[in-house]
Amino acid sequence: MSPSHATTGDPASVLDELTGTWRIIHVVARSQAATWRPVLAMGPTSPPSLEVAAPAFCGPREIARLRTFTMARGRQAFLHGRLAAKTAIRAMLGRLDPAARFDPRRVEVDNDLLGRPIVHGAPGLGVSLSHCQGIAAAVAFPLDLPLGLDLERVRPQNVLALSDRIAPEELAMARFAAPPGAHAALPLTLAWCLKEALGKLLGCGLATAPEVLAIASLGPAPNGVAAGYAHAVGYQGLATVSASMILALAAPGDVTLELDLGALTMV
Repeated sequence: MSPSHATTGDPASVLDELTGTWRIIHVVARSQAATWRPVLAMGPTSPPSLEVAAPAFCGPREIARLRTFTMARGRQAFLHGRLAAKTAIRAMLGRLDPAARFDPRRVEVDNDLLGRPIVHGAPGLGVSLSHCQGIAAAVAFPLDLPLGLDLERVRPQNVLALSDRIAPEELAMARFAAPPGAHAALPLTLAWCLKEALGKLLGCGLATAPEVLAIASLGPAPNGVAAGYAHAVGYQGLATVSASMILALAAPGDVTLELDLGALTMV
């Protein structure tokens, strides 16, 4: 993308160009009382030219926040999150009103004091986002259906980094749920990812006491793994697992989620 296109092009077209290879997954969530239709977006993050494109898809508050980052890595992470969030929000709004025109600058994503994303300009919607090593993802949802999303790479260094953060019983369950022959880092990353997804749903991330996010059960789900939580008993987790990446989604436990986890797998 050239600088002139990035800064003067139609905002919706710029967003299209930045996310042209992304996957959009339409989710159906059902309870006895209601049905919701959140949307999950996932794809490769853009090159450094993303900063040049920022004025075309970021609003005034986001541009002001972007300027507070002194390191390029921080600016890129911030923009990757906003790009993922707006891609998911646009897809969800388009599902609700196909004729509506989306201007990404008018929908801004801020953070509360604990870091939980807050959506301005799209009343009634929330978003959870994650990004790591070249991939970004976000799920947009109605506020009465809180969701939490986490995305993690399976890396050998995770064995050392996560070994003291996953309880032995959790690791045993994750090993049983992992594919045969998986790297030792995969079960640890699976448990970590499911915990962080719940932390994001609750709005506390991993800043809360570890036992609050403890995993009680892990079992098979279509194209993935289902989790139950020991103390957050009103919630559930779902994860898709590949050799190199894990994506986890936490949701209320009384909801049935209909989505193709296999479609989210990014190798």
